[in-house]
This record gives sequence, C-alpha cells and structure tokens, in this order.
Amino acid sequence: GLLLDELYAELICDGVHVVPEVVRLFGRVKPAARRLLVTDAVAAAGLPAGRYQVGGRQVVVSAGAARLPDGTLAGSLLTLDRAVQNYRRFTGCTAAEALALVTRNPAALLGDRERGRLEAGCRADLVILDAHLRVCATVVGGRLAHIDTGQDNEGD
Repeated sequence: GLLLDELYAELICDGVHVVPEVVRLFGRVKPAARRLLVTDAVAAAGLPAGRYQVGGRQVVVSAGAARLPDGTLAGSLLTLDRAVQNYRRFTGCTAAEALALVTRNPAALLGDRERGRLEAGCRADLVILDAHLRVCATVVGGRLAHIDTGQDNEGD
C-alpha cells in the first residue's frame, strides 16, 4: 500500500502498533493526500494502568499499550488527538499537515464534500485544539457539545 500512490493508507500512530521510524517512512513515501490516521482504541483508553474487562476479555493496560495477558496487542489506547500529536512529533511535519490526516484526507476518501474543511456550506462539526493539539472543545452541528474546563491540564 505504501508504494501504490493511488491507494489511501492508514496508520495507528501510537508508537506501539507502528514504531516512529516506520511512521517517518510512511510520511516520506506515501503522497500526503493519501495518508490517514486511525485508532482502534479499546474501552480502556484513557484509564490508568491496570487490568480491565474489555469485550469479555481481560486486558492489561501498561506502558501505553493494551494487551491480553499473553502479551498480544488487544487494540490501542490511542485517541485521535494523540495520533495527530504523535504524527507531528515523529515526522516533524506542521500541525496543518498532521491535521489533514484526520480531516481532509478521510473526507476525500469517503467522497464527503461537507466534511474535512472549514468552508461555507460545510458541516459545522469542529474540534478545537490548543497549541499542543489537545482537545479544548467540540462543536457538533454548530452547537457547543463539549468544553474542557482545563482542570486536568493545570500546570501545562
């Protein structure tokens, strides 16, 4: 998929499923408009290290990974904002370049002209990020759906 320019390729950019060196390779060989970031986050995403029941199976969350007791990956703990942060850090690209992988590019793949860009006539579904690409607020259908009060980010 990396060598066929006409294909879209997706990446779980958590540093576990794909190491940073391969992320950099992805960023160099795949045309920018054909790169996508995805997440296969399990229900334990955002929870502290420990053991959890996920989909009827025990999952161990440790060192940024969700694994079955035998060590097999059970999915990721990756949120999409974190995927964008990682991609930017691993490749050295701009924020705008990284954000295209979760906005414009997926919309283009789906043929959805109402999503993936800020233009008159497009859907007013937005994620507002801070300078560190962390979610501050979300807007759905032009209405504020969530705002981060900043209590979890004190000292940042």
